[in-house]
Amino acid sequence: MNRFAGRTVLITGGTSGMGPATAHRLVAEGAHVIITGRTRARLDAAVGELGPGASGIVADAADLGAVDALMETVRNRHGRLDGLFANAGTGTFLPFEDITETDIDHAVDVNFKGVFFTVQKALPLLADGSSIVINASWTLHRGNSVLTLYSATKAAVHQAGPGGPGPFGRVVAVQGDG
Repeated sequence: MNRFAGRTVLITGGTSGMGPATAHRLVAEGAHVIITGRTRARLDAAVGELGPGASGIVADAADLGAVDALMETVRNRHGRLDGLFANAGTGTFLPFEDITETDIDHAVDVNFKGVFFTVQKALPLLADGSSIVINASWTLHRGNSVLTLYSATKAAVHQAGPGGPGPFGRVVAVQGDG
């Protein structure tokens, strides 16, 4: 099936988890997929597994300068995007009493600011009819003693993106555990 032939999709956090799984599916359906990762070695390995329908750009979502450089590189190489999967994220799974300011800064930088500014900076590149998918989490709806920080940052993304009052669109799917 070639539903995505001729389309270019950017996936942040494309070296592990849902990122490469989504990239594999999109490449199989004809898209050119651009993935990001923080290290060249992991990025090259992931692109190698995806094959000629993929390319990679080193970029850390927590570094807003890197997000700017990412979008400039995408603009120069591809001119536009037909889709964005804002997937880069980090997990900080500590009891409330053990969370430090450094933990908060890192989680907010990646899970909220990274996603927010990736979407904001990609908007001028998105073609008419393109799609944005933001990886939030069902954990914001559940209490758990080690998910406080993670859930808070994912709730912030949810409020800014689809399903919240933000400007990005509407919820197309919500995954729960039941």
